[in-house]
Amino acid sequence: MAIKELKQYCFKKLNCHRLWLDVFETNKRARYLYQSEGFKEEGTLRDSIWVNGEFKNLIIMSMLENEYINTPVNKV
Repeated sequence: MAIKELKQYCFKKLNCHRLWLDVFETNKRARYLYQSEGFKEEGTLRDSIWVNGEFKNLIIMSMLENEYINTPVNKV
């Protein structure tokens, strides 16, 4: 529900063109959730964050305004 509210706020209230996020490559549940909400994987930030003594990859995911508007559940 929070992701749906965030998308609505960004695209309808703030008139954003693009919404993006990054997620740990190993966080499969979150990646699946974001994909189910219409986010697309754009690329990998390799070894971009230091966690518990090792570097981790982050995946960049985004959604464009026209993708938000053209998603049937988001049409008003």
